[in-house]
Amino acid sequence: MIGWSALQLLGRAPAELQVKNPKLAATFNIGGPICASVCTVLR
Repeated sequence: MIGWSALQLLGRAPAELQVKNPKLAATFNIGGPICASVCTVLR
């Protein structure tokens, strides 16, 4: 998810999926053996 967010922010996502002029990206992941939660914000 972080990789996809980086592609969007760098303007390198496939043209049909690229967000116009992105400034921020956020991901939220839940999982792991003890239910770890991780939120990441990129700009």
